[in-house]
Amino acid sequence: MGNRRLSKPSLNDIQSAAVDALKKGDDVRAFDLACVALNNPQAGRLPAVIFGQASQNLQLYKFNPSVRQAILAYLEQERVDHSYAHNMWTAMLTLDPVFQELMAVVQSRKVTVDDWLRIEPALQDSFLTRGLQKLILRNPTYELFFRNIRKLVLMELWPAGLLKTKNLPFLCALAEQCYSNEYVYALSAEEEKALASLPHDNPVSVAILGCYRPLCDAGIDHRLSAVAAFRSLVRVQVLEPRREAELMEGIRREGAIEDSVSQNVRAMYEENPYPRWQSIDLPLKKREGITGRMLIAGCGTGRTATQMGNVFPNAQIVACDISRRSISYAMRMAEKFGNGHVQFLQQDIMTIDQMEGRFDVVECSGVLHHMADPVAGWEKLLTKLEPDGMMLVCLYSEKAREDVKAVRDYIAGRGMEPTAENIRALRAEILDTPGHPLARILRSRDFYTLSEARDLVFHIQETTYSLPMIRKIVDGLGLEFIRFKNPDNRTPRLYAARYPDDPDMNDLDHWHEFEQDHPLTFSGMYKMIFKKKGAKVSEAAQSMIQVAYSG
Repeated sequence: MGNRRLSKPSLNDIQSAAVDALKKGDDVRAFDLACVALNNPQAGRLPAVIFGQASQNLQLYKFNPSVRQAILAYLEQERVDHSYAHNMWTAMLTLDPVFQELMAVVQSRKVTVDDWLRIEPALQDSFLTRGLQKLILRNPTYELFFRNIRKLVLMELWPAGLLKTKNLPFLCALAEQCYSNEYVYALSAEEEKALASLPHDNPVSVAILGCYRPLCDAGIDHRLSAVAAFRSLVRVQVLEPRREAELMEGIRREGAIEDSVSQNVRAMYEENPYPRWQSIDLPLKKREGITGRMLIAGCGTGRTATQMGNVFPNAQIVACDISRRSISYAMRMAEKFGNGHVQFLQQDIMTIDQMEGRFDVVECSGVLHHMADPVAGWEKLLTKLEPDGMMLVCLYSEKAREDVKAVRDYIAGRGMEPTAENIRALRAEILDTPGHPLARILRSRDFYTLSEARDLVFHIQETTYSLPMIRKIVDGLGLEFIRFKNPDNRTPRLYAARYPDDPDMNDLDHWHEFEQDHPLTFSGMYKMIFKKKGAKVSEAAQSMIQVAYSG
């Protein structure tokens, strides 16, 4: 009996232990167990979900081949938010012995032909190429490296004949990265000139072109190469935009868009649909028994609509936005993730009172503060809320956006128009200048794609708020604040310790005091849930809010 071997834990045992650890707040153990499970070929999506959730609060300090393989397995999952792996992926590059020489070049802030010859094998590593395909890099050091290597490829390696078919996986992955960030990297006049001479009948030169501009505009033959990386590039840069153009033709428009600010905002998002998201966390379990009605006003590119459509397959979900290009992107992503029952339409919030019926839940996230009269827009939304319904509204915090305001003031002082060239120039100035007075903006994850940077600091219309201002508005609207959605894991504990007399955590005066001492608490907006004052919330509204915004 004493010599009997203990049985090896089953995959189910490992997953169950990981779930328990996550519930207890033991992120380290949950992460370790999720990595073990992800390395099992039979693993489903559960360990990937745990991996994504646990990794948000962790840092990687040493190389572990099991973690490397788990990150790759996570990036292969189709129904999880790959951005959760960003910090782990970038940390692994610095720790993995395979990338030691590469990282020395990255840190040098320059790259030469000799450097290329040394690091070429590492650039073909699937860990690197998969990350470039699946993630949007939000790291200044890596951006400078890939910006420089893109220039080297175009200006020196291609003319010298040093690029072969074996380089396609890296070149195509870099082209996907540049397309995903909407070509936010700065480029020189000499690069612009060199692009004009690139042939369109060679897959290598076409991949280089795709690092600078969308191939859907280049008229290339997408059958040039059967290499998997090239086929992936064609799908991303040619076939998917083509599908969006087809879907745009069928978008229904309701009401006129007459307000001048609304027209200007629409023009901005037609030029830069926001955000161009790639991946998303979808539910492990659908809530088929919930059949309420939800309105997503200002749905943008449809991230929330896609999530809600998957969570509530039998609910009626209407998603509207002012921009047709944003809606066509949303519709394509809805097709991709299988929630075709969401109804998309083009409509201005200022005409939304003309829409038929009312809704158990109304969501308006990051929209009202871009309107000429946000309170008037909020009043319009209230006409669509059932008397016993609930509402999620997200607004910018004045306190949390002090760094953003500094950049906006700088832009205004220089009279910079919101063009792609000016966005690239501003970013390059901040990135390339050590100790730049605006360098704190580099901490914002929204600074690393063209549309997000434009929305962040170049938006034509923006209002910010304090919680006392919001309390005054909601009192005037006859609303009652219930709680915040999702501050983060740490904030509720700090708040509860400071204000034990507010167990429901719904005293906006207390929260205002708290924010003064913790100014980045609401850097992702005030995400607030309301009901009508004195109303008894319906079961449908309560169920939808609880499931959709339980964080």
